[in-house]
Amino acid sequence: MESIEDRYFLTVNAGSSSLKINLFKVDKDLGLVLKGSIQDISNDESHFLVTTEKERVLNNTREHCDSLATAAQLFAQWLFLEEIPVTAIGYRIVQGGTAHRQPELIDSVFLEYLKSIRSLAPTHIPDEMNVISTFMKVFPTVKHIACFDTFFHSSIPPHAKYYPLPRFLWKEGVQKYGFHGLSFEYIMQYLQRSVPDETNGKIVIAHLGNGSSLAAVNNGVSVDTTMGMTPIGGLMMGTRCGDVDPGVLLYLLIQKKMTAPDLEHLLSHESGLKGVSEVSADLETLLSLELENSQVAEALDLFCYNIRKMIGAMTAVLNGIDTLIFTGGIGEHASVIRNRICDGLQYLGIRINSGNGNSGELISSKNSAVKVRVIKTDEAYMIAKHMLLFS
Repeated sequence: MESIEDRYFLTVNAGSSSLKINLFKVDKDLGLVLKGSIQDISNDESHFLVTTEKERVLNNTREHCDSLATAAQLFAQWLFLEEIPVTAIGYRIVQGGTAHRQPELIDSVFLEYLKSIRSLAPTHIPDEMNVISTFMKVFPTVKHIACFDTFFHSSIPPHAKYYPLPRFLWKEGVQKYGFHGLSFEYIMQYLQRSVPDETNGKIVIAHLGNGSSLAAVNNGVSVDTTMGMTPIGGLMMGTRCGDVDPGVLLYLLIQKKMTAPDLEHLLSHESGLKGVSEVSADLETLLSLELENSQVAEALDLFCYNIRKMIGAMTAVLNGIDTLIFTGGIGEHASVIRNRICDGLQYLGIRINSGNGNSGELISSKNSAVKVRVIKTDEAYMIAKHMLLFS
C-alpha cells in the first residue's frame, strides 16, 4: 500500500444480502485499489472476499455473518487490522426523503433524520444506519458522506412525481422518489464520454438485477422511472413484487389478516421471481430449470413481459426512443433475457443482432432505428466521484 499521506476513498454499498466495499486512490482520476464483498449474509458460511484491482486475493474466507451490521464489523475490523489507509468513507443511501437528495456529510443530526424516515424504505434504512454506525465507530476521525440513490431523479416533473392521492399526503412526502440513481448517473456520464451525440436523445435505461427499475431520460435528465416511493414498486424483481393493485394489499390485510410486518415481508422477500417460481430468485438457477418446471417458465415469462411493457410506458413518456441501455447484473450478463425483452419491441424500431451475447457494447442490428447498448455500471465509482466534493 502506498503512503498514508495519499487520499483513499472507501465506498460502502449495503444490499439485501450482501455488503460491498471499494477503495479508490484519489489522483488525477479515481483509481481502484481494492474491492471486497461479503455475500450470502444471514448464512453460516458467508463468503468474505477481498482482492486488489488486479484480482490478487487478500482475503478469502467463510464467516458466520447473521446481519449486515455483522458484515460491516468484519469489514471495518479487517481494514483497520490490515492498516488500509482510509481518508473518507462514502455510503450508498437508498432514501433521504424530500429534504435530502444531494450528497452530504453525515453527522448525528443527519442520522436522527434518517431514523425518522425509515418507513420510506423499511427494509433498507435500518440496515444502512447500522452499517454507518459501525464504520463511524472504527473510523471516527474521517469524513463520512451520504450519497443518495434518489438524487438522479430530483428532476422528475410534478405530473410524474405525485400520486393521485389527497394533497396532504403529498406534503408528508408521499411521492415517487425513484432509485438506482447512482447507477443511472454513471451510465449517463459514461455515455457522455463514449458517445456524446446520444446523450441528449431519448433514452431508456434498464437496470436489471435482484432489484430492477427503468429510467426515462430526456436531454440528459430523468423525467420518469418505474420505482416509486419505495424500492418495492415498479418492475417485478428477484423477491419484490413491483406494482400491484392496491386492492390486493387490502385483501391481504383484511381477508388474510396479515399484519403490516407480514405484508412487508411478503412483498419484499417472498414475491417476484422467487414467489412465482416457488424455487429461487436466482436467474441462472431459473434458466437452468425452465424447460422442466412450468412455474419457473411462467416466472421468467412474467418477468420479461413486465419489463417489456414498462419500456413501452417509458417510451410513451419520452414520445419516442433513441437509445435503450441494459445494465445491472441481469442486464449486463443475461443475453437470453435481453433477447426475450426486445422480442416484441420491433414496433419501436428495436432490433438486436444475432450476436447479442458476445458482440460487445452495441447489440442493436444495422437496421435498428434504436441504438441498443449493454453498459457495465459502477455505483462505487459514482459514490467516490461525489465524495470529491468534500475533499
